[in-house]
Amino acid sequence: MSSMTVKERSDLLALVRARARVAKAETDERAAALLADYERQSATIFPFDRDETWKAATLVLEAAYRESQCQVAERCDELGIPKEFQPSLSPPYWRGRGENAFASRRAELRKVAMTQIELLRKTAVTLIERKAVEVQEQLVADGLTSDAARAFLEAMPKVTTLMPTLDAKKLLGKLSR
Repeated sequence: MSSMTVKERSDLLALVRARARVAKAETDERAAALLADYERQSATIFPFDRDETWKAATLVLEAAYRESQCQVAERCDELGIPKEFQPSLSPPYWRGRGENAFASRRAELRKVAMTQIELLRKTAVTLIERKAVEVQEQLVADGLTSDAARAFLEAMPKVTTLMPTLDAKKLLGKLSR
């Protein structure tokens, strides 16, 4: 038996509930911060001249383009193709965003991020609730004096009992009926 008074237990129970409320509210704040960070990452544009390797590679590509375009134009002249009708190469360009340059892809990636963040939030809320209940259970159980009260506390069914593992064969059997 614990040496805590009834008042101490009551105060601790109230404090545990208050802490759980605050922690759950913090999950919404954290989810918003995670989404904002994701948005910042996905909106980042990387200019070619931010990095010396990127800049050098871009300059090499542009020089190769100009040389190749000259070869195409010379061959067109040899073939007598008028300047107005000559085929040409498209100039190379730096894509500073990758696949998230496309609005549809950004929307798709944002939806995945939001789903993942919501999963993290729900998991955190469940863990907060679970821990709060464990602490509350300890505080209450410590104050229980009768065997009947202790048995009542132990009678709560477990989630695994209420939601047993699925049996694929039984499930398929139900579907085929």
